[in-house]
Amino acid sequence: TWALGIVLTKRLQAAQQTDLLAFSAWQALVGAAFAGILVALFPGREPHWTPTVLAALAYNALLVYGLMWILWFWVLEHLDAGIASLGTLIVPVVGMLASVALLGERPSPVEWTGSVLVVGALLITASVAARRGR
Repeated sequence: TWALGIVLTKRLQAAQQTDLLAFSAWQALVGAAFAGILVALFPGREPHWTPTVLAALAYNALLVYGLMWILWFWVLEHLDAGIASLGTLIVPVVGMLASVALLGERPSPVEWTGSVLVVGALLITASVAARRGR
């Protein structure tokens, strides 16, 4: 679905001028409606609303989610979809390295191997793209 969304977004951006804020807002509305349907179908226990929970929700909804989508659509508008997608692949590696540095976590050999493979794939893909002149 991620790849389909990228392709459809690139086609929309090529076909017409799109307002990134409106595009992000509509996507959030559709996603929220779908999530609301799932909550109605599979209810859980009542949430415990505290100021901390509300602040965290507002922070994630507005800054993290909202800003992230606006920036992502901007990147898709200005870069090839394949190159833009490469940047998203490094995020888990950066997160793992940050957890090692900041939290003292010790990733397993499988996690280290996966990170090395991701970075290797990104380097290979970036070098091929550089040779093509992108």
